[in-house]
Amino acid sequence: MNGFTFQHAAPETQGVPSGAVSEWVRLISELDTVHSFMLMRHDKIIAQAWWSPCRPEYKHELFSLSKSFTSAAIGIAQAEGCLRIDDRLAGFFPEKISAAVSERMKRVTLRHLLTMSSGHETCPMSELRPRRDWVKGFLESSLAFEPGTRFVYNSAATYMLASVIRRTTGQNVLDYLQERLLHPLGIDAHQWDCCPMGTNVGGWGFWLRTEDLLRFGRLLQHNGNWEGRQLIPSDYLREATSKQIDNSDNAQPDWKLGYGFQFWRTSFNSFRADGACGQYVLVMPEQDLVLAVTSGVSNMQFILTHFWNTVYPALRETALEENPEARKQLENLLATREIPPVSSALTQQPRDREYHAAPNTTGLGKLVFRFTGQNCTIVLQWEDGRREELTARYGIHTRNLLQLDEEEIRILEASAAWADDRTLHVQVCAVETPYRDLYIFRFLGNALEFDRKSNFGFLHRIWPRITALEEKHG
Repeated sequence: MNGFTFQHAAPETQGVPSGAVSEWVRLISELDTVHSFMLMRHDKIIAQAWWSPCRPEYKHELFSLSKSFTSAAIGIAQAEGCLRIDDRLAGFFPEKISAAVSERMKRVTLRHLLTMSSGHETCPMSELRPRRDWVKGFLESSLAFEPGTRFVYNSAATYMLASVIRRTTGQNVLDYLQERLLHPLGIDAHQWDCCPMGTNVGGWGFWLRTEDLLRFGRLLQHNGNWEGRQLIPSDYLREATSKQIDNSDNAQPDWKLGYGFQFWRTSFNSFRADGACGQYVLVMPEQDLVLAVTSGVSNMQFILTHFWNTVYPALRETALEENPEARKQLENLLATREIPPVSSALTQQPRDREYHAAPNTTGLGKLVFRFTGQNCTIVLQWEDGRREELTARYGIHTRNLLQLDEEEIRILEASAAWADDRTLHVQVCAVETPYRDLYIFRFLGNALEFDRKSNFGFLHRIWPRITALEEKHG
């Protein structure tokens, strides 16, 4: 693993006023909700923060920011002679070419996949998911446009790039990148979601720490060179981060400035890798600046717009005069970022209770409540035999390791508060993801109503209301 360690510096020493950074942090703190950021200029970290209970060591779900790593794998594989980006996709999978594969599809190249211009009218992932063989499903999907003529955002196209990597190298994208990119950067990565046939999905499903994103951004800023070693070919990277296709039909300002090879062009001649709900690696070559962000925001433009309006205009090429007061204010601001727990002035300690749930689609069969003066513990018993305990302190985040209805065990930070004498609120922050759920339990005599409300429905299961009746003992 690479021994590189970032150096830290006061913003003013790198030509950035602390006050401008503070203004940006205050603005993004009003969004719902930023999780972390790291800001680097001239290879020095000048500001960073994690919104408690998020922590630097947590690996965050990246969603489509994963695509830029798949693009890097394509560039490396091309340099190694495994493929060429102008090769036709169908040629990699001759055994999957059936009568259902159109002549248009046979003309699709890896370049078309990289630029989201395969010819689909919409992303065909909804057609692929029910199938076991996603490659065959993609090849048999219909194309509304001639390949290369129209930008349509398409995560299935990136999955096909990951499939090509596996076909040509014999390795999944994650395995292929380990010694070529990740280990040299000092990134410890072990999780990338897979399709039913075991191929990394490529377009989403990668999980990394915020510092890992900053390391990737530093590599991009240095044209693919890391401490004297060329990890991504510079000629490929120049193409990948330049405008390759028009996407001006998009509504948001920073989503209509052009698209490269799984990278977005951004304001002020910059570019970025990004993922849903506000995951970013922003690279500003002319300003020698890199910004990494993880979050759970509904409007991704705001983080960028606030940056353009505060930090960007304040950047200077030379060091600024020291400003100890402004720097201290910034340090205090960064140290106190928090996703607020639920809280209430109402305190009570009701008796412990057990409930049997009516049949429901979540698979939850039984709920047991145990109360103390400081916290509540909810035992969830599932129809598949799992038994999990969720503990939440009143007004304080409490760390849990639970699976619930997810595919894997996740870190959940829970807090509790009584909304009134019969309604318990439990906030559950899945801090490795953008999701924050509010569990609302209504105790109605011997009955229970349980609602789970989520800040995002995107790729997050929506639960129905669960009703239950109390089990009496003795």
